[in-house]
Amino acid sequence: MKGIFKYPNNSGTQFIDPNYIGNDTSGYQKRIKDLIDGTYKTHTNPTAKGSVNGTMNFTSRFNLVTELEETSGNNTIFKFWEEPLIDFEMQSKFPHVKDISIDLVTHTHSGVDQLTPKLRVEFDQAHGFSTGDQLKVTRDNVTAGWSNLGAGTNLFAQVINTTEIHLSEVATPSLTPAVLGNFTFSALDDSIYDVTSFGFDDEHVDGLGTPSTNVSQVMRGGPNGAAGAALLRLRQVAGGVGLGTASNVRLKTTFNDGTHTTGSGTANQTGVTYFLKPHTYDDTTTSFEMYTDSGLSTPATINEPLITTATKAYTSSGTVTLQGQTYADWGISDADKTKLINEVYGYARVFATDNSVSGTFTGKSASTKTIGTSRDFTQDFFIEAGSLTFNVKNKNDFDGSSTNVNQDFIIGGSSPNVTITIEFIETAKTDGGWYRYLSNATTDDGMIMMKNADTETFEVKQAVIYNPGNTAYKKQTGASTFVAGARYKGISYLPNSSSSVTPTTMPPDNTIAVNSDGFITGISYSGTYNDASRGTFTSITSQYLPIIAAADTYSAPALTTAEAEDVFDMDTEWDSTGFDTTKIWPNHILPTNAVWTYNQPNQTSVSQNGTKYVRNFGVNKWQVEFTYPPMTADNFRKFHSRVQKAKGQFHPFYFEVKKDGDHWLFGYNNLSTSPNPIRFKSVSNSQILVEGFPYPYGPVPEGSLIIAGVNNNGQLHTITNEEDANRFGEIKFRLAYAPSSGLSAGDEVYMKPSHMIVSLSEDGFEYNKDTADRYQFTVKFDLDEFK
Repeated sequence: MKGIFKYPNNSGTQFIDPNYIGNDTSGYQKRIKDLIDGTYKTHTNPTAKGSVNGTMNFTSRFNLVTELEETSGNNTIFKFWEEPLIDFEMQSKFPHVKDISIDLVTHTHSGVDQLTPKLRVEFDQAHGFSTGDQLKVTRDNVTAGWSNLGAGTNLFAQVINTTEIHLSEVATPSLTPAVLGNFTFSALDDSIYDVTSFGFDDEHVDGLGTPSTNVSQVMRGGPNGAAGAALLRLRQVAGGVGLGTASNVRLKTTFNDGTHTTGSGTANQTGVTYFLKPHTYDDTTTSFEMYTDSGLSTPATINEPLITTATKAYTSSGTVTLQGQTYADWGISDADKTKLINEVYGYARVFATDNSVSGTFTGKSASTKTIGTSRDFTQDFFIEAGSLTFNVKNKNDFDGSSTNVNQDFIIGGSSPNVTITIEFIETAKTDGGWYRYLSNATTDDGMIMMKNADTETFEVKQAVIYNPGNTAYKKQTGASTFVAGARYKGISYLPNSSSSVTPTTMPPDNTIAVNSDGFITGISYSGTYNDASRGTFTSITSQYLPIIAAADTYSAPALTTAEAEDVFDMDTEWDSTGFDTTKIWPNHILPTNAVWTYNQPNQTSVSQNGTKYVRNFGVNKWQVEFTYPPMTADNFRKFHSRVQKAKGQFHPFYFEVKKDGDHWLFGYNNLSTSPNPIRFKSVSNSQILVEGFPYPYGPVPEGSLIIAGVNNNGQLHTITNEEDANRFGEIKFRLAYAPSSGLSAGDEVYMKPSHMIVSLSEDGFEYNKDTADRYQFTVKFDLDEFK
């Protein structure tokens, strides 16, 4: 069977050779399905089993484990049924990164307030760091996108609380942009936001309420804005935010106001991935169209209420700049003015209506944007709202760029009459922010941070049970008392390895739960991380931990010297006709001749027209008569005794047909090798399916003898076909006669019998003694069974 296991290759077919995996009705998949659902052999352990795919995956990875092999080194379905198939997944003992966000920290530099992004790391356990600790990051496939994190030479902890830190490039940072940058986008390669192999699920694009004003807003916009399509606007940060076409983002918390949270919009849901497309009309690093599909074909939508709509009529020709506009001139109430001021980063739609006869309207002069003559959702204008006046600008003013100018327009003609309409948008805001979501972000065990001087060790993360096994684990507690109990064997195996290793520490045995019958019901561990119950290992790779019965607490007391003097061997095995391996015919002298008789009873009759009718009784009864050579009295006395122990035909016993490695009686049973053990799988009349052979093996010669279950012919069966083993290590044999009693899956089948069960054919026994004091005899046996 080993040839079908392909780990670490063929992961798409659970590491099974795709030519032999099959399906639920054939191949390896059928065999594992039959194992899991109890078709192969009824489970004695009622604990739930795992999936078929998971079990195939597991058996390929751990097929070399000694405990999952027969003594021959071959795998069988029976061993997979008998032994626990439990995958012990590992994790680091060190802090696991749960989330990395970007805090936008406000500080004053050269008299100007500036925002600097700072990496905040949240762990899913107490990190145990102190401010100034030098750190390093594990997992090569994670650190590949981080230009400064891997080596640990420029990575220090600035503790926020027990589960969060800021990352710093120096042990004690000062409040200057160059140092407070602390792994800003300029210190880190911008491409980190395009890396899809981080070991954590999410990465914040903006901070959690730092500064106090919101730095992300959602409104209608883009080519589908008229239909309600959503546009995500982010405050500019140094180096951009690294988002591009089809970047994934999610909303961390719902919008602050109920107007945007409720309704038919689709851009207001947490736990939903949105796909972005840079909005080409504005700054493509901070303005993004939102879609619900990676193909960017279905826009996300949003409800968009207005703070207010204001209008103002212009009847004089000239260039007008929308700067220093008073609220009263536009008819804006004090309440709405307060809302506009609180909006901080306001957006509006601006458009004009030309009612003149000869006047003209031009939507811009020095501005880059043009005011249209109708509502246009593909563009918007930025509002700077002060306590007395407001400005309408052509774009946001996040970075103070000279391209961000006050919007203007031109009115011409002799009698113009132009009404400018401003719709002040109430944008959707969230204090939780948005975060970059990486749907395929999981790697080995995620990102781990530790002190630079530490060496990473690992522990059991969880025990995944595919088959709890059908072995009952019990320890002896008294002369005839046993109590359920299991323990770890103290070793472990890595995938695709036949060599065991000794872990630094094993999990305690009490993590294995067994029921009163001794069957495994589960394996569980305390705590979450870095817990003694999870053991200590040197590899993060999943491992196999063999389980055995708990150590006995009782040992039979040794006989005293005086007591030993009263103990005698009375050969009490001969008091019963039942099975006992010590009831054996002597073989210190072998016979010189054997005469066999095969009895196959039939009932015959002949009709009046001469037709012969035969009915076979399905019974095969052999007799063998042995002639022994002359022997001394000392050699003969054992035969003399054994005949009388047998009480004539009364007692069945073993007759050994192998001596000193030589199968002396059945010379035609000429198998060159005999794998041991071979296991029975199923029977249909005289056909039996067995497993446990290597591949290739065979053919098994026609006429070979095997022991396959109990029968009344010495347990011997004759194979009447000739076949090779298949890729699963199985051969189907046709026997001359069907077994006379039932076989159970997993029962051993012996390919080169070393014994047969016989009884004397007659109650009488004769022998000759000559004048040279030599003894000679002939004895006949019936092949029999224990009663």
